[in-house]
Amino acid sequence: TPLGGLPILEINGKTFVQGLALASFLARENGLHGSNNLESMMIDQIVLSKEDVLVAEVKAKFEKDEAKKAEVMKDLTTNVYPKFFGFFIKAIKENPAKSGFVVGKKVGRPTLNMNVSSKCL
Repeated sequence: TPLGGLPILEINGKTFVQGLALASFLARENGLHGSNNLESMMIDQIVLSKEDVLVAEVKAKFEKDEAKKAEVMKDLTTNVYPKFFGFFIKAIKENPAKSGFVVGKKVGRPTLNMNVSSKCL
């Protein structure tokens, strides 16, 4: 692979890398991204914020010192999750379509991203 890792996507003999870039491309190709630039920005905001959560989760997952791991887990549950998931819930509630999704009236990239992530703990 070009960068030595996964995921990769090959199209017409050309290889593409970086999971977020691939997800963004596939979402746009399949009508799962915003219908305008404002919706697309909201989607990117949610997806990239979820990456901040993932960084904290990975830190907890791979911490070898049990005392430090307990501190990191406490921070996740008392600070990180309430902050970010509160933001995500607010975005869903403020969607003018009142559909239960972040943008528009259908499943989109943020919904799929949230369901794929946060399984490592």
